[in-house]
Amino acid sequence: MDNITYKGFTIRALPFHLKGDKWSTYLVIRVERYEKTAHRQFSAPETFRTREEAVAHCLQFGMDIIDGKVESCTVED
Repeated sequence: MDNITYKGFTIRALPFHLKGDKWSTYLVIRVERYEKTAHRQFSAPETFRTREEAVAHCLQFGMDIIDGKVESCTVED
């Protein structure tokens, strides 16, 4: 699964294939509030050998961002 709902946010993993059979960390976090939809895009320097590993990392990274565990990333306005 490339999408999950977590604490009212939708996390969508969008890793892309890099040279050398590696996959990137790239995701979008979406939230609907007050009849508006907001999207935030995030990436990280880590790469992975398989798409499945990258998707799992993207989803966990998104949950960590929402939980405020990633100092340089936020979903707050």
